[in-house]
This record gives sequence, C-alpha cells and structure tokens, in this order.
Amino acid sequence: MKKIHLTDLRAVAHQRLPGYVAAVLAQGIVAGDVVTIPDSAFGLLRRKFALPVSKESERPPLQSPARFAACKACASAKDEGFSCIHHVGCCFGRWRSNPANHCPEGKW
Repeated sequence: MKKIHLTDLRAVAHQRLPGYVAAVLAQGIVAGDVVTIPDSAFGLLRRKFALPVSKESERPPLQSPARFAACKACASAKDEGFSCIHHVGCCFGRWRSNPANHCPEGKW
C-alpha cells in the first residue's frame, strides 16, 4: 500500500495528464490529508496518466559502457580504465557518461 499526502499528490499533478488526482482519489482511501492506494493501482495510474515524451526532450543514450571498454583497452588507462594519464579523476565514469565529453586520444 502506498500512502501519499494530498499536498504531494496535487504538487505532482502538473506532471500528469488531466484527471490524475481524481483517479488516484477514486482508487484510494482518503483519511485526513493522506490517501492510501494499493501499489498496483498506483503504478497503473501513473502509467495511464503519464505525459507523452517528445522527441526533443529525449536524451541520447549514454555511451558509457562502450567508452569504458575503450578506456580499459587503452595504453593510457590507469586503474582498470577508471582513469587515464590525460584525464585524472574520471570519477568512476562521470567523465565518460557525459555525451559532451571526448577522449583526449580521440578514441570516443
């Protein structure tokens, strides 16, 4: 069972299609300022009332696994590919996982 404060439910309503709050309240039990709803019903309603994702807002897929494989095979790699002599402190993949960053040796 999921317990949601009504103020929290209304606060996220702008992230859902119209009718979301009413549907949650219809499926749940309201006691005071809390609605209790079964997890399965809540999940169905979240999916049903999800806003469509536009192509412009989709992020490109992270290339981190392929980049990590290239780093591990590189002669400049240190620490099993977690850092290299050119970019010290990769922070365990944060540098590689950002699509805007590029390999100092041009390997990705």
